[in-house]
Amino acid sequence: MKFGRGRAVVLGEAAMLSAQIDSKGRAFGMNYPNTDNRQLALNIMHWLTRLQR
Repeated sequence: MKFGRGRAVVLGEAAMLSAQIDSKGRAFGMNYPNTDNRQLALNIMHWLTRLQR
C-alpha cells in the first residue's frame, strides 16, 4: 500500500521471505521447491524502490 509519499509492505508470514531448514532437515520458505517466494521477494523490492522494468 502507499503510505504518504512512501510505500509499505505488510506480510503475515515471515518465513516466506527466508530460506530455512527445520530440525528434521526439511526445507521451508525460499528453500521449499516449486514456490514463487523468490520472485515475490524480488517483486516487492522492485515495487518498494519504484524500479522501472
